[in-house]
This record gives sequence, structure tokens and C-alpha cells, in this order.
Amino acid sequence: MKIEKIANGTEYASIGLSLLGTIATIATQQIAYIAAPLTLSVSLSLLNRKRELTKTNRYITRLEQQLAHDTRSTIDRINTIQELVAVLPSAPTAAENQQISSIYNRIDNLDSIIEQLQDNNSKLASQVEDYHQYNILVQTSLYSKLSANDLAKYEYELVLGREQSRQALLESLSSVKQCLILVCPWLCHYGFDKEIYNKFESLLIKGVAIEIGYGKLSDIEKGKLTGFFYDSLQQATSLADRYPNFKLKLIGTHEKYLVCDRSFAMLGSHNFLTSGVGEEREIGIRTTDPNLIDRLIERYEQAPNLEHSYSLN
Repeated sequence: MKIEKIANGTEYASIGLSLLGTIATIATQQIAYIAAPLTLSVSLSLLNRKRELTKTNRYITRLEQQLAHDTRSTIDRINTIQELVAVLPSAPTAAENQQISSIYNRIDNLDSIIEQLQDNNSKLASQVEDYHQYNILVQTSLYSKLSANDLAKYEYELVLGREQSRQALLESLSSVKQCLILVCPWLCHYGFDKEIYNKFESLLIKGVAIEIGYGKLSDIEKGKLTGFFYDSLQQATSLADRYPNFKLKLIGTHEKYLVCDRSFAMLGSHNFLTSGVGEEREIGIRTTDPNLIDRLIERYEQAPNLEHSYSLN
């Protein structure tokens, strides 16, 4: 944009403030658009979950496209404002200095808003996939091939909330004797924290085998396993480098389950290696049924390792 005439610093500062108002409006509306599907998902009925989930995923795709467009537009507007500020008089008045300072502060705020929009979009996508996982869990009968006598032999216990899920993880670390299998799409410091790291290392020193299946398929296909959801991956990799009985397997998954020896298993909606305890509603099941335990072990073992199938950062 070429500026042919410069009236004074105050005029351009006013133009800058006007542009910032437009940008802030766009950013605020975008946050409203992102929040909308959360209200929608609450009203879904069990019979229409699959159809509504598909619609929600399409809506998220449109949101991502709109977010990318608005982000580029916002950056262009910020550049325009910076050009306007650059041509202000070399010795602005005190009032002009105050307006210039206000412009720069709002530019910084806009950068923060853009990051918040991107973060909210990622969290929304994760919540929709969690809903899908819960939908599968509810609609699948875990007891379809079991007789009444079988049900009486083994334990089937609901795991409610993140706190109980975390306790099941800690229980597995306290009782495992030979092998522990953990499957979770992400490794984040909220779940894979110092306590878990230290317990892992203590077990590895004793010779216990620990295997982790991880990596969300869409992240693998993008060739990017970085950022918030993978900020503990480096710690896990360091354990794998030092202990041959600690293995990481990139499987492309949104499943969450663990198998402790062949004594018990837990599966559910909670990302137990990603998030710690909290008030978010989660559900799962803990069982000693050897049939289900064997099937989970088989599922993990048959999952191909995608480490060499994609170019990853």
C-alpha cells in the first residue's frame, strides 16, 4: 500500500485504531464460531451420533479453513498498521506517542488472540474425537461373547473420571511384574509427568518391559510430532535410548488402553498419558477378563510401526 500524502501522526494513529477494531471483531467472531460445536455436541442423541459426528467434523474442517484465511488477513492488516506507524513524524507529540503505544499494545494482543484461536481449534478437534471414542465404547457390547458364568468369574468395573483413570495407571505401575502396554495418542507433561517418568525408570532398572503405542494418525501424516501434545516425547525417547526394555511404537491411534501383565486391563476415553486429574467427564472400564486382555495385547502387537513409513520432524 502506497501512502501519497501524510497529514499528520494523529490521522494515521486513528486509522490504525480503526483497523485494529475491525481485526478484533474478526478474532472475537472466530472464537464464537469455534465454541458453537461444543453446544451442538451436547444435544446429540445416541441414535444420531454417527450422523451428527460427521457433520461436526465437516464443520471443524470449515473452521480450520476460515481460521487460516482470517489469520492471513489479520497479518496483512497488522503489516498495514506497521507501515502507517512507520511514516509518522519523527517528533510526534505526547498524545501521538500515547496513541502509537496503544496501537503496538493492541498488535501484541492480536498475536495472542490468533494463538488462542489456533489452540481452541485443536482442542475442539480433540474433544470431537473423544466423543467419537466414547460413542464406540457405548455402542460396543463388551460382553457379547461371554456367558453368565464367565461374567461371574471376572471383574468388570467402570472407571469414572480422570482421577480414577490416573489411579488405574498408577496401580499398573505398582503391580506390574513382567510387561506393561500403554496405548495413548499423545505424550504430554500433564500425564507423562515426573512421577510417571521416575516410576518408569525404576521398573526398567528391575527389568520390567514397558511398551508405549502412540501417535495420532493425522499428526503422523502431516509429518509433525511436536508441540503441546508431544512435549514429553523427548523424555520418552531418552528412556528408549538407555533401556532396551522400553519401546516406543508409532501406530497412528486415538485409542486409550493399558494392559498390566495379564492381570488386568483398562480402556476408556481418557488420554491418561496426556492429561492429569481434573473435572472433565471421562469413562472407561477396568477388567480382569483374560479374553479381553488377550485381544488388547493382540491388537497392539498386530499394529504396524509407522516410524519409517513417514517423514517426521
